[in-house]
Amino acid sequence: MAGEPDTNPRLASRAFAAAGHLAVWVGLYFAAAYTSAAFLLGKAVQINALLAAFCAGVGLYLLDRLKLHDGLLDPSDLAADKQRHGFLRSRSRALRITAWCVLALGTVLVVSIRPADAVLPLVGILGVLSYSHAPKSRRRPKDVLLLKNLMPGIAIGGLGVILAAQSPALPAHPAGREPSLVALAVFVVLVLVVAADAMLCDLDDVAADRSARTATVPVQRGAAATWNIALAMHTCAGALAIGIGVRQSVLVEAAAWTAANLGLTVLLRLIRPARIRDLVDLKLPAATLIAVVVALL
Repeated sequence: MAGEPDTNPRLASRAFAAAGHLAVWVGLYFAAAYTSAAFLLGKAVQINALLAAFCAGVGLYLLDRLKLHDGLLDPSDLAADKQRHGFLRSRSRALRITAWCVLALGTVLVVSIRPADAVLPLVGILGVLSYSHAPKSRRRPKDVLLLKNLMPGIAIGGLGVILAAQSPALPAHPAGREPSLVALAVFVVLVLVVAADAMLCDLDDVAADRSARTATVPVQRGAAATWNIALAMHTCAGALAIGIGVRQSVLVEAAAWTAANLGLTVLLRLIRPARIRDLVDLKLPAATLIAVVVALL
């Protein structure tokens, strides 16, 4: 009985970590990117698009970590996070099957929205495999400073905007189709947010990235500069989101989203957790949820 008070926190910690290992938080991040794009464009959130984004996040993350087979695994991944990659590699066969099944489900979902969208999962898979292929050459996009964070931003932001643009307009936006310039602005907002968050996630991997000669902002500039750059990117994204909010008559929601995103980022910097990746992955879903709640009030 003496150890009982510690049981529940330990179980909760293990469950939280396992969800991170299995890409649940990444899936929520992809879904939040779509939801953010939808409300900034004045579109309704569709359940099939929401689930498709979630499936894309889970499936592509697992594929990125486990590759097509064990011979392609990246030793630097294990060095960066032994707990996570030990968990994944001990279940590699089952989790690869899971990744392909989840991606297949995501394909069915995007095809139900628009048949031409069947190409999106293929583009995502090819992007993941080219981004972090086995390090036989040092020219992987993952190892190039700008591409390291920009590619995830473009991929996640692009998927979110594409799915949102195909969602039905809200009653306050009867035209049902937003100008391409507004969609481009929303895309830029998401690219800035995702790239900044990816930069923060690299704080967990400094030693492994330095050893593998992977160029990241934390490796090149240090932790303090990384936080400052990420906060500046989030601030720019928030200012642009508020401008979009004025244009799209969703100013209150855009302001709430911006304040929550910036506030949670500052909070993470103040807390300074030992491992930040999973908390960063949950930050955009939390900010988006706050904005959705404000919209419903």
